[in-house]
Amino acid sequence: MNTNQLIDKILDKWAVKIICFVIAIFIYIFYQSSIYEKKVLIVPLQIAENGASVAVGDIPRSASIMIKAKKEDITAIHVADITAVVNLDNIVEPGNYQVPVRLSLSEPVLAMDSLEVRVVPEKIDVKVENKILKYVEIEPSIVGEVAKGYKIDSVSVNPSTVDVYGSESLVNATKSIPTTRVNVSNAEKSFTVEAEYQPVNKLIKIGNTGPYRVTVSIVQNVIEKMITEIPVTVLHLSDSLTISSEIPEISVKVKGNELYLDKFVPSKNFACINCREITEPGTYELSVVYTVPGGMIMEEKEVETITIIVEKKTESPDKLENEETELTEAAV
Repeated sequence: MNTNQLIDKILDKWAVKIICFVIAIFIYIFYQSSIYEKKVLIVPLQIAENGASVAVGDIPRSASIMIKAKKEDITAIHVADITAVVNLDNIVEPGNYQVPVRLSLSEPVLAMDSLEVRVVPEKIDVKVENKILKYVEIEPSIVGEVAKGYKIDSVSVNPSTVDVYGSESLVNATKSIPTTRVNVSNAEKSFTVEAEYQPVNKLIKIGNTGPYRVTVSIVQNVIEKMITEIPVTVLHLSDSLTISSEIPEISVKVKGNELYLDKFVPSKNFACINCREITEPGTYELSVVYTVPGGMIMEEKEVETITIIVEKKTESPDKLENEETELTEAAV
């Protein structure tokens, strides 16, 4: 059969042949659609960051997997059979990149015939920064109030620092890592407890996750307080003399434990003047002598000296009358 005969044979009843060919295609498509099904799975998108770079910013956390397979196979395919990974291990310079999404299928899925798998999106835009490590302080999170009359003198943590690593911008912005809460409510003594770290950013990794030993040193609270309206006691004044001038009440500033000062009441001899050397009437300037109990420090004295006027004591008429009566009775 020569070429002309072949062409004539092909063109013979060509319309019928084209119709048959189209029908065959439709039959094939119908058959394929009858034995194959489609399925969409949403799988977590993993970021591989085992190299020098780390992703920053918003990154999709999942990917859509379009699956086409035989009816008997597609029902056996589950999310656990597919892993979607964006690999940054080979990126060494910071910048913006388009990184493909790589799929890994389980062995049973790979063994299936006529399997079609497609991921959406096929690539994602990723901003990467250099991965760095830095040591920052561990900051104890103190809550509550110590008992009245006490205060926190110091708080220490062992270890005092921890290594954090992640993207350069996030790590440099991290100044400290807080602990879980350490309650000091109504505490009167120093104590040590164990605390964990408080996660502040999931994109930052912590080297030593604890526990950490937090020591809280508690001491008595020392305050300053003004004590007012303190009477001045006169000591050793002769029975024949009297003070005619007014002796003012005085004030002092003292320092001591808060609980002690809140209850403190000056004794009778807290502030005194000594008149032992006075034998005659007159005007005298005497030093005020303060008796400060232990546990208290005198900070300021409002008055150092007091001026008094001393006079001869005069006997009352009733007393003179009594004396005269006694003399008369004695004479009789």
